[in-house]
Amino acid sequence: VMGDDANCAFNLSHCLHLSGDINSEALQKAIHEVVDRFDALRATISEDGQHMIIARQLALEVPQVDLSDEARAVAESRLDELEREEIETPFDLVRGPLFRAKVIKLSEGKQAVMFTAHHIVFDGWSRQVMLKELGEAYSAFSQGVSRQISAPALFSEYAERQSAAKDGEEFAQSKAYWLDQLSGRLPVLDLPLDRPRPPQRTYESSREKIDLDPDSARSLRRIAAKRRSTVYALLLSAYQAYLFRLTGQSDLVVGIASAGQPAAGDFNLVGHCANVLPIRSKIDCGMSFDDFVAATRGLVFDAFEHQSCSFGSLLNDLDMPRDASRAPLLSATFNFDSSTSDFSFHGLEADV
Repeated sequence: VMGDDANCAFNLSHCLHLSGDINSEALQKAIHEVVDRFDALRATISEDGQHMIIARQLALEVPQVDLSDEARAVAESRLDELEREEIETPFDLVRGPLFRAKVIKLSEGKQAVMFTAHHIVFDGWSRQVMLKELGEAYSAFSQGVSRQISAPALFSEYAERQSAAKDGEEFAQSKAYWLDQLSGRLPVLDLPLDRPRPPQRTYESSREKIDLDPDSARSLRRIAAKRRSTVYALLLSAYQAYLFRLTGQSDLVVGIASAGQPAAGDFNLVGHCANVLPIRSKIDCGMSFDDFVAATRGLVFDAFEHQSCSFGSLLNDLDMPRDASRAPLLSATFNFDSSTSDFSFHGLEADV
C-alpha cells in the first residue's frame, strides 16, 4: 500500500495566471470540457494496482477561492500556501478523482487556475496539451461560438499499443542497447552529505526555484550553438561535471526524462507517457569540456532513439543489488523543460 508521503511525491501542481475581463462561466465550462475530452483525467486505479479504470463521466467540483479583499502581498502568500496544500494533499488512487482544479480570484481582473494531478495519469507534455485545449475551449465559450474539434487521442489506446509493443523487435533492440550501456559493475552515486543516510529512504524533500534572466538564457543558447549542441545537452553536461566535482566519481548514471507522446505520434495525448532514460557517462579528466559536451550529445541522441524500453522493464533485467536507502539505479536525475507557451485565451493575458 502506498503511504501518503509516497503518494504526494507524485503530485504535479501547476498554476495558470489570467488577467483581463475574465468570463468565469466560460472558464468553468472550459475546465469541465477538458476533463470530458481526456480519458486519463477521469481515470482511477484498481485495488490490486493492475488496471486503470476510466469513468465515462466525471462531475468534477471546481472550488472558487476569493482573495480579492486581501492586500496584494497577502493574496500572493496565500496563493503559495494553497499550492503547498495541493501538493501535500494525497489522492485516493482507487476512488479518485486523480485530477483537481481550483479557481482563485486574486483581484478584479486577475485569477489563478490551479491544477493538480497525480503523475500516474499526467506528465509534463500533458500540461501543455491541457493548457492549449483549455484556452481554445475558453475562447469559444466566452465568444459564444462553436468550434470544430477532432476526437481526442485516448490514453487507453496508447497503453494498449505500449503493452503490445513489448513483444516487438524495436522493444527488444532498445532493451539490448540499455543492457549493454549498463553492463558491468554499476556505479552508486555518493554525494557528500551533512548527516548519515537513513536506512530507509523517505519522500521528505524541498525545492528551490531560481529564475534565469533573459540575458543568461541567450548566452546559453549562444554557447550551445558554438559547440553545435542543444541547450539540453550543454546543461546536462554541466550537471554531470558538477556531480563529478562533488563526488570525484568518473562513472555516473543520471536519469533524463523523455516524453512518450511525440515518440508515438500522439502529440495531443494527455496521460502518463513519460519514461526515464539512464544516461551513463564516463568522465576523463584529460577531456576538454567541449569534447564532453559532444560525447553527451551523442549519448542523448542514442537514448532517445532507444526510449521504447521502459525504465521499469529495464530494472527487472539488471543484475544489481537493491538498497532500501536509495532509489534503484538513479540517485540523480536531470530535466529541462523547453516547452513553449503555445496557448491563448481570448481577450486575456495568460501566463504560467
